[in-house]
Amino acid sequence: MTVKRERQPILSKPVWHKRIKGKRYMFLAAVLLLLFHLLVGFPPTSAKQRPAYLSIDKENTATNVVTWVGRAPVYEVTSIRTIYRQGVQSPSSQDFYVVFEPRFEETDILEGMTYSYRVRGMDRGQIPISPWSRLVRRRLDIIGEKPNVFDDPPTPIRQYR
Repeated sequence: MTVKRERQPILSKPVWHKRIKGKRYMFLAAVLLLLFHLLVGFPPTSAKQRPAYLSIDKENTATNVVTWVGRAPVYEVTSIRTIYRQGVQSPSSQDFYVVFEPRFEETDILEGMTYSYRVRGMDRGQIPISPWSRLVRRRLDIIGEKPNVFDDPPTPIRQYR
């Protein structure tokens, strides 16, 4: 003897559920795009936008090579050097350079120092036209056993203009 069961209708999800689900994905995509923009940045489309994608070639131990993407005809690079002494980072010197291509190379780097760089675009008359880029850093660890790396300490911070 078999018992016949009645088929129950399968309830589908309401229409508003699909709309909320679609909005949830759109919101998630917008948040991810905003995070990408804040962390990495988008390539600039005009000279008035800040340079993006700053990076330092960390494999080179003799110089710091900084590269970026920008549209300005001239760039201003600030190089900030700090020394880590007795548990405190203390600024040692700051220099400003003018470069004509999206690449900057600093030689004569010292072990044990932290180098920080920022870049902004300028017009041909060397007037700033864009905000500063994000800061990139490189700390050079002390290699070997040297009694004092800073026998000849760097010059103090110089004022700009």
